[in-house]
Amino acid sequence: MSTTTAQMRDLADAVADASVWSMDPAEAGATLVELTRLAAQVSELQARVAAHADTIHVGQDVGASSTANWLAHQTKTTRAAAYGAVRLGHDLEAHASTRRRSAGWVGGCGRSSPPRKPTPTKPRSCNGRKRPRCGPARSRWSTTATAPPTAGSPCRPTTPPPSRRC
Repeated sequence: MSTTTAQMRDLADAVADASVWSMDPAEAGATLVELTRLAAQVSELQARVAAHADTIHVGQDVGASSTANWLAHQTKTTRAAAYGAVRLGHDLEAHASTRRRSAGWVGGCGRSSPPRKPTPTKPRSCNGRKRPRCGPARSRWSTTATAPPTAGSPCRPTTPPPSRRC
């Protein structure tokens, strides 16, 4: 895999300075779609390799506390981005169908990477039922309310009740 990655980098270097002004609209559109698909495939492959590197503890020999920290240092990215790549790789390993879809995924909404995590099959709830957030929000360190419920919450109607006059 490392030789294929090196060949891909050489091919990318070969077209890095190519001029695009001579492309007609059809060619530019087709090339843009193919580049987007290629970026999705590379993102998926990067996440899988990051997860494998985490499994075999890459970076531990140089004193890195984790593979994600080592990756952030080597690539000069943020630790959050490196941890995200490692987590995504582990999530894709756990969900093979999501991994297969993300490899051929064409980004939507301006994103050029596969979805971050597989969506859960059930909504998170307490005791199997959905529970709306009613009443004032409470801090876990205090017993007093921190904010009243908003007008659009399930416990307060959006229109005020009619006033009663005696």
